[in-house]
Amino acid sequence: MKHVAHFFENEVTIRIIKWIIFGVILALAPIGFDYLNQATHVDAPRFTEVISKGELALVCAGIAGAAIGELIGSGKDLLALKMISGGGSVVIVLVAAAWYAQIASDARAGAPYNKDTVASYSIWLLFFTIVSSIGCMLTSGEASK
Repeated sequence: MKHVAHFFENEVTIRIIKWIIFGVILALAPIGFDYLNQATHVDAPRFTEVISKGELALVCAGIAGAAIGELIGSGKDLLALKMISGGGSVVIVLVAAAWYAQIASDARAGAPYNKDTVASYSIWLLFFTIVSSIGCMLTSGEASK
């Protein structure tokens, strides 16, 4: 029990938990509420339908952008790891923004696109966003002390 208490008193752990609650979960809240709204008004909504318009790409861009901000001015400690996680986050922001723009353009034009592919790739994008963002958080100045 003592190890568990020490784990939750660790500054890095507290930072990551705070980031998950106030960064990731709150960023995903609108998508969750959209799902609940559809569940209220539509029979058995599919979660893939909720995220098939690229909304998750926007969330990923925001999460990764905030993670990049954590690295700005964080010093030269762990520089190689910062470059890897920060670079990954920059790639995610660019891919997510470009991909969302394409999906939104197709949706506005009524052009056909594979919604299941958008939904499944969006989930993968979120996974990689969380991995690279945690890397940024762990190597940023406050967390790496």
